[in-house]
Amino acid sequence: AAEILWSPSAAGNDGRPWAATVDGFVPKTDLAGLLHLADSNASQSRTIYHLEENKYAKSNQNYSRVAESVLCDQKCRENGFVRGLVDRITTVFEVPTNNCGDIVFTKFVPRQRTNPKLDGNTYDDIHPEGVAALSILVFLSGGEEGTEGGILGLPNMDYTMVRPKAGRAVIWSNVRSDDPSRVTKGSEWEVMPVVTGSVSIMKLVLHMYDYQSLLEKGCLVGGMIFDQ
Repeated sequence: AAEILWSPSAAGNDGRPWAATVDGFVPKTDLAGLLHLADSNASQSRTIYHLEENKYAKSNQNYSRVAESVLCDQKCRENGFVRGLVDRITTVFEVPTNNCGDIVFTKFVPRQRTNPKLDGNTYDDIHPEGVAALSILVFLSGGEEGTEGGILGLPNMDYTMVRPKAGRAVIWSNVRSDDPSRVTKGSEWEVMPVVTGSVSIMKLVLHMYDYQSLLEKGCLVGGMIFDQ
């Protein structure tokens, strides 16, 4: 079931982004495979990042509150569960698979959260891959008995809150509704602290143009989504 959380005005000239949730976007049969892949990548990969590394380095806050993210590398992207999800997303939005940006897994344990962040920059429109037009966040876990917190917040959308639920996708636009070439600051997102249990997410963006070919050729201008 899909639910619209936020949308532009009827006139469509206010630049507001839109956001929606889709429950059951990832079938239960795929969730276990994606969770196993995320945990396996986290234990084997050296490409692990703190979502707020630069901000925390400046503020000297406790890193124990900062969730770690792991990049889904090329081998990971070839996994059947990942390919299936990417194909589903690109089919729904009718965009080429190569427009799919980096895929990142993040696991939040008690007290961990993010600060509000954007998945795009104002100068992204000059990059050959174009702006990160859409963001897709999928809850791989959350909402189970004994798990509390890890709510997704959209601060500039009247602080819309989305509770984690395994298989639920949250999709929002990062561009102005009246000018899709321009990034909007209305699409900030954050994950609230987990209180008990853990919440795992998988996140990716869809660019306006071919991202993967530029990445393969080593001429990508933009950064990975968790470095923006």
